[in-house]
Amino acid sequence: MRCAVLCLLLYSIPLVVNHTQFNCLEDRKYVMLNICVIENFRTSKAADLTGFVKPNVTQLEFRNPTIRHFGIDFFQLIADAKRVTLRNGFVREVLIHSSTIEELQVLGTDLVELDTLAEHNYSLKKLAVRSPVFSRWSSNLRFLTALEVIDIAYCNFSYLNLDWFSTFKQLHVLDVSNNRLHSVHSTPFLQLKPLEELYLAGNQLEFMWRFPDAFPNLALISLSENRWLCEWLSMARDVIWQMSIALMDSDFSCQEGWVRNGGVCCKESKKDKKNENIGESDLVVTNAELDIILVDTGKSGQELAIGAEMGNATVYFDELIPV
Repeated sequence: MRCAVLCLLLYSIPLVVNHTQFNCLEDRKYVMLNICVIENFRTSKAADLTGFVKPNVTQLEFRNPTIRHFGIDFFQLIADAKRVTLRNGFVREVLIHSSTIEELQVLGTDLVELDTLAEHNYSLKKLAVRSPVFSRWSSNLRFLTALEVIDIAYCNFSYLNLDWFSTFKQLHVLDVSNNRLHSVHSTPFLQLKPLEELYLAGNQLEFMWRFPDAFPNLALISLSENRWLCEWLSMARDVIWQMSIALMDSDFSCQEGWVRNGGVCCKESKKDKKNENIGESDLVVTNAELDIILVDTGKSGQELAIGAEMGNATVYFDELIPV
């Protein structure tokens, strides 16, 4: 009986190991950098990885993988890695669960869903996603409290709410360039104080309320290839100059009818074009559309916030009115 069991074990173990053994690319530069690159890995479920032995490296890259759902089981299998990259191939869903990974990149995999468990993660410092079909920022991502860099450039966001990033007290870099952003919003008085670099190039923005109030320590910004209104851009450039913020880019050429303002293209609004000949009737129409609003903030001793509303746009001032 003992022999039968032992023979069965000896027979089965090599089959499992052969099925799950990974071979790193034999490249000297990867070895020197302590990187393991695994090509063309395919699996439909983490159960296929029973017996997996992770290479003893700090950086692990799956190149051209086919893993529909990269979740808890996968993160447990690569628990010792510090940097993990999923590059090209097909990875539609990622559920983050790791207490050791410091950098996660999901690049060119057509990622749709990115999420994490509703428990604080104190290890992940850099998150980068490149996917033309990624357009939803999960509310659970606020639990990635150690994030210093968020890079979601070349994705599919049309709307950005700065409150998504309010829990990241060490966030230095936010890159949302080359999306489809039409608007950037935030609640009154929100400030991303640690933020030093903001990349907005390659979107469809016309203006951004609460700039620069929401970014008191901003040092670098990119603005090119948007649809800025000249009135807003002039204001923004004055602020950029006063705060010694470095403008990192410029437009090489502007489309017909647009103007170049400090290297960045902008379009003149109807108000700009009529400004020199504005009459009393125009002022009456404009004033009729502008409403001053007061909002109860619920804060003791500082109950009211003042703002202005015109059409669908609302802007708040940062000073509260004591009651």
